[in-house]
Amino acid sequence: MYKINDVICYQNYGICQIIDIKELTVMNNKARKYYFMRKMFDKCDSTIIKIPVDTDNIMRHVITKEDALVLIDSIPSLDPVWVKDVRERETLFKSMISSWKMEEWVKVIKSIYLMRQENRNSDKPKPLPIIDMKYFEKAESLFNQEMAYALELSENEIPLYIEKMIENSMDLS
Repeated sequence: MYKINDVICYQNYGICQIIDIKELTVMNNKARKYYFMRKMFDKCDSTIIKIPVDTDNIMRHVITKEDALVLIDSIPSLDPVWVKDVRERETLFKSMISSWKMEEWVKVIKSIYLMRQENRNSDKPKPLPIIDMKYFEKAESLFNQEMAYALELSENEIPLYIEKMIENSMDLS
């Protein structure tokens, strides 16, 4: 069980801080304990999320700074995944994002990024399907928020920070 002030990653909302834990009775059911949480990267800080303590949704502690740095080091070795069929690719990306594993988010981001680069460099570039960009933005947002929290940076600083870290590690090899 998490405690008040714990910062967690919650499946449906991203990085949240537990601000309270109380019992609630909802719709004449028996009382249950609930986490009261506030999204860490939400412009509206009046939004309170109430989640039963015994939820089946994925909740986990935010990645540590040390683990974040290890993950950044592993990015060049993570293989992109690409399925030609748009519907199959959508299913794959959706399951990778909902796995709530940061390595899977990186694979989605890397796959779409590389395909976009390849497309731009082709003789006849065409835009990627909107659904690919939707999953790219979702994975990137979740990833950047968690890395920003772990590395004590802003979300906007994460892409450049990672790029520099990878470049530096390549220079050392």
